[in-house]
Amino acid sequence: MRRPFVAGVAVGSVAALSVISLVLLVTCPSASQHISNTLFSRSSAASEKARATPALLPEESRPMSQAQSAAAKGKISWVLSAGANRGAIEIGALLALMSSGIRPDFLVGTSVGAINAVFFAADPTEKGLRTMAELWQQMHSKEVLPGSLLSRTWRFLTGADSLVEGNAVATYLARHLPAGVRRFGHLKIPVCVTAADLQTEALIRYGDDPAGPLVEALAASAAFPPFWPPVLLRGRQHVDGAFVADIPVATALHEGATTLYVIDLHPGSCTPILHGMTSISIRALEVMLHQQFLQDLRLALSTPGVTLYHLYLGDILPDLPINDFSHTTVLIGEGYQKTKAYLASPRPNRINGNAIVWETVSPPNGSVRSELLH
Repeated sequence: MRRPFVAGVAVGSVAALSVISLVLLVTCPSASQHISNTLFSRSSAASEKARATPALLPEESRPMSQAQSAAAKGKISWVLSAGANRGAIEIGALLALMSSGIRPDFLVGTSVGAINAVFFAADPTEKGLRTMAELWQQMHSKEVLPGSLLSRTWRFLTGADSLVEGNAVATYLARHLPAGVRRFGHLKIPVCVTAADLQTEALIRYGDDPAGPLVEALAASAAFPPFWPPVLLRGRQHVDGAFVADIPVATALHEGATTLYVIDLHPGSCTPILHGMTSISIRALEVMLHQQFLQDLRLALSTPGVTLYHLYLGDILPDLPINDFSHTTVLIGEGYQKTKAYLASPRPNRINGNAIVWETVSPPNGSVRSELLH
């Protein structure tokens, strides 16, 4: 379970970054694309009025969820990270897992990872994944990012809750979810979707209630301020789950997973020196989220009986702009190839990519001593 303080700091960071982003959007229009290339790499979607009823009771007082029931004897979980339009990489990864004979007992996802998890669970077959790939290839940025810089500036000046108006992604989801699939109980495999509560600073999990509506849960999981509005549920505002669990490993452990396939789209280390308050502020948030993820990995690696496979795919087109859907086929293909290569020689309980937990720099010569998460 994530520490409340860490989750609170993550949610509290939304306000500061939102103010910085909004001011720059108004005073410096060229900042709009830069913000898209960085901050937007974390999520996509919105919904102003939702009727989902997530369980808001303390975890210890809540009944066992569908995922926990499925995992009671030790099951396989696929954990899908945030990643916006780079979420297409996950489609290739899931195809590789399926073609290698690996099947999940339940899935956990946040933001675009939650969307991919739900669509897969509605038809958990290679045919279903190929249908998902076609949807991704047909996607256009205006479907989920409507409006212009002028309209977003106007919304800021008039005190709107977000730069993007309305339920664009929620509408897209409602239109493309398979017929008859509208609630968690309609899914063929249990899914746990995460979001963040701005009022309580809590990590919210959707999926416990089979009657819970999918569109609203997904909209909340991917509502990234200031671009999309929070989803109002039971008097509380829910936003993108990436703010408390960019890659929800701890949630999968809480749900009872004993074998985890973690699909990680984090873009990795930043080697050049950064300049500009936007770049520095956004990167600081990315560092915090990544350290939370490493804490989750440490928890998984120290839990007896748990085997973790870290599928690091964050180096696939890491700088792709949020509004660029022209590389979707490449993203899917690269995700498939890299995952197949990993599964041909898997390295369980070994972390790939950047796994530096801390560094000690000794002045004046600047020698560095690091602790790596193994």
